[in-house]
Order: sequence, then structure tokens, then C-alpha cells
Amino acid sequence: MENSLLHGTEGIKKTILYGGTNDIPKFITGSKVTFHFRTMLCNDDRTALDDSRKVGMPMELVIGNMFKLDVWETLLRSMRIGEVAEFWCDVIVSILSCEVALVRSKRTALCNCDHIDSAGARWAVSVAAQHTGLYPMVAKSLRRIAEGKDPVDWHVHTCGMANMFAYHSLGYEDLDELQKEPQPLIFLLELLKVQQPSEYERESWALSDEERLKAVPVRHDQGNKLYKQGRFEEATLKYKEAILCIKNVQSKEKAWEAPWLKLEKMANTLTLNYCQCLLRMAEYYEVIEHTSDIVNQHPGLMKGFYLRGKAHMEVWNEAEARADFHRVLDLDPGMKKIVKKDLAVLAMRMDEKKEEDRLKYKGMFTTASAPKTPEQTMAGNMKAEESLEQAPADLEDPEQEAQQQSPEEEPQAQEILERENPEQASPPEETTEREIPTQKTPTPVTSEQTIQAQKNEEETRPQLITSEPESPDSDVEDP
Repeated sequence: MENSLLHGTEGIKKTILYGGTNDIPKFITGSKVTFHFRTMLCNDDRTALDDSRKVGMPMELVIGNMFKLDVWETLLRSMRIGEVAEFWCDVIVSILSCEVALVRSKRTALCNCDHIDSAGARWAVSVAAQHTGLYPMVAKSLRRIAEGKDPVDWHVHTCGMANMFAYHSLGYEDLDELQKEPQPLIFLLELLKVQQPSEYERESWALSDEERLKAVPVRHDQGNKLYKQGRFEEATLKYKEAILCIKNVQSKEKAWEAPWLKLEKMANTLTLNYCQCLLRMAEYYEVIEHTSDIVNQHPGLMKGFYLRGKAHMEVWNEAEARADFHRVLDLDPGMKKIVKKDLAVLAMRMDEKKEEDRLKYKGMFTTASAPKTPEQTMAGNMKAEESLEQAPADLEDPEQEAQQQSPEEEPQAQEILERENPEQASPPEETTEREIPTQKTPTPVTSEQTIQAQKNEEETRPQLITSEPESPDSDVEDP
């Protein structure tokens, strides 16, 4: 559809992308509106700044609850359930009454003024309101909520001067640029549902200051009951809602004055209960963070030191835990029995930790032969085969060696038999060593030859001892 000016509103153009159902719902003060939004820059790329669908959670707004970006209320009032529309919004819009505004520059003049004094203050009867000028601040809060952070905790425990410096950066570069140079924006909205005040339970952010203070003891009591039932995660949500109610009201009080201190005491009590739940949920480091913030501001809170000591004990911070427990005894000697028990548990846990570390690091710096891998074993076998191939000839198979030597030993045996014959052989020559001849078929001999052979055998017996085979205990392997 073609762009059309929103009826009765200056600086807004509406384009309906998908028509909704039924008539426009009834919007009254306290009505809860649920919708999805996407914010885009007015450039060629239509750069997206924020998108509730990417966050996975729709936006909720209560009509008449002084929402900072009141232009969204104006846009939503023109929509039907299920409608998808795109709105182009200018920076400067209709005229509203005011008392004073500061002159920043000539090009950003916002109203017809009656007088400008030397201090730069402009006294005016009317001033132009902004459609998109406050979007960076709103977007910062929405992003912090999506990240699970407190949208207002940046100014807790700070004075007005610190709050002023906090505005120099919003923590997001794109929002910082938009704050420095305001420009028209495009809002793509999809209206999901509208609930009347009696149809839902109002959350803490949707309450007035008076309603928030009344809700604190209710949330506190609900958290205590859930804690006693062992439902610690649900109890943390109740405590956190009560803390947010107090912080919202406290932010409007002057720091360290009586009303502020009264709210601070209530917030500290709830925060310590919150930490006690976290301790049961094993969120020890978060407990240390929150309790440290409290005891740094209020060093007389015994429970803060005790919970922090318990958290330090669980993460083996022995010195810090002992220091916190001793501080508990200084603040409340009546805690002696409980602290003594906790110190005994701390000593036992530290002994267990030391033994665990000793076993863990035992043998870390000693050299131990690691088992061979299959690849190393295969490489060793290949090297052994190569060494066998390159072995000398005297290490060959003994059976093959005997077969090679047997042809040479036959003439020697024949020579011995001829020497034993007195008719043919001459006196035998002395030899230092001779090999045992290979057995052959014996030839017939005479009695005289036998006697002579016996004599020769007796003379040569000492020389034959050197040729006896080696004992089984030798290094020579059995073939």
C-alpha cells in the first residue's frame, strides 16, 4: 500500500503491509500490549538496529505507564490484532508545553522562545517533542534486558556527576552514533494481543512507585516460601523482582539520605537472600561478586561476609575464606559454634584438595618408557629382518654348513684308514686337532690293523678333547 499520514499526528507515515482482524481494540490506561518490532535506519540498506524476533521474545508495553518512547503508544493505537505495519517517524514532532530548555545549537532550535539568558537557558512557552530522539536510551535498556542484565544498574551507588558522565557512552557503538546525530527511524510493528488491566498480573516494571513498594514484601515472602521448599531458582526470580522494584524507586532519591538508606537496607537484605539461593545452586563466583559489592559499601553486614566465606570455601580459596570467617566472629561472637564447624570443613576440604593434587601430579616429572605403538613395533621388525639379511656367512644354518664340509672330510677319513694299515702307511704324523669324520661303511681289517688302530687312538685321545661339542649352557642356539 502507499504511504499515508497517520491521522492527527505530525511526522509519522504509516504503511500497512498486512491487514489485521476485527476492529481496532480498546486501549485504556493499564492495557498491556504485546507486539514484535524491528527498528531500521532510513538509509538505502535499511540497516536494522534491533529486532525482537531475533531475541526470541516479543515486546510488552503498558499504555499510560510513562514509557520513554511514547510514540510507540501512538503507533500501536492505530493497529488491529494481527496487523503488520511500517511506520516512518521523524525526529521532531508536535508542540508541548514546558518550562525550560537548553540551547545547544542554532540548527536544533526546538521552539519559539521568549528569552535566552547569559547562561544559555531558554525560557519558552512551548517546545517540540521528539519521536525518535530517545530511542538510543530505550534500546539500551531493551538490549540489557535481553542479555539478562539490570537495565538501570549503571547508576546504582553513583552521584549525579557520575550519572552525567555515564551518558557519554551507552555501551553500544551504533546507539552512540544515533545519540550524537538523531535521525528519522523506521519501525516495523506486528500487534499480537491487547490485554485489559484485569486480565493479567502486572509486573514490577509496569507498576507505579507506590505499587512497587507495596509489591516488595509480597515478592519477599514468596521467595522465602520457595526457598524453604527447595525451589531455589524460582526463589531467585522473586527476590530479583523485589530488588528491581526497590532500585527503581531508590534511583529517584538522593543518595545516602534517610529515604535512600532505608531502601538500601531493604535491597541488601533481598540481595543476600538471593545470594543464599545462588550458593545452593553452586553459583559460587556470582555469590562472591554480589557479596563483595555489599560488604564494600556496608562493611558491617555480617551475613555478607559469612556467605562470601562459604563461597570461597567451595572454590578452595583458603586464605579468603578464613579471613571472612574471622570477620564474622568479630562482628557477631555468637556465630562462634557455626564458624568453628565451617573452619573444620574448610580444613578437611583443603586436605582432600592437596591429596588430589598430589595424586594428579605424581610422576609427572619422571621419565617412564611408554608402550610401543603398532607403527613402532612394525618398524623394529623391519630393521631386524634387514640385519638378518646382512649377517656374516659364519652365522648361516649349521645343517647347510655340515653338508658343504662333508665332501672335504672324505679324503681325510681315507687317509686315516691308510695310516692305520702297517703295510701301506708310514708312522702317523702328530696333529693338534682333527675333525670327527663323517661315518662311512666300514671295510674289513685284520687283527694286526685293529691293534695298531687302538694304539693310535690312545696316542691321539688328548687331542680329540678340543673338538667335542659345546655344552647346552653355551650361547650357541640349538639348530
